[in-house]
Amino acid sequence: MWETLGRNVGDTREKCGRHSGEMRETLGRNEGDTREKCGRHSGEMWETLGRNVGDTREKCGRHSGEMWETLGRNVGDTREKCGRHSGEMWETLGRNVGDTREKCGRHSGEV
Repeated sequence: MWETLGRNVGDTREKCGRHSGEMRETLGRNEGDTREKCGRHSGEMWETLGRNVGDTREKCGRHSGEMWETLGRNVGDTREKCGRHSGEMWETLGRNVGDTREKCGRHSGEV
């Protein structure tokens, strides 16, 4: 979990445990979001990583190589569109009550 990794005081950027020499600032980053995707460990889902309160965006498990900033986004809405399945809007997919995280329609087993 990111919260168990080395962290800089006063800084939300984290160091990757496996690649301790690489600082998170070298990874793709969403403006206003301190969560990062680890390039080497792209198969890790956001829900298993440390998560910032107040941010509901998630990483798509099957399309782990795509960063959210490259995907379509609805203004004033945290729901995202899956890049590979651009014809499917998140609002048409299954959603958890009281939770803005969405399930990918094609990959219904993944949140």
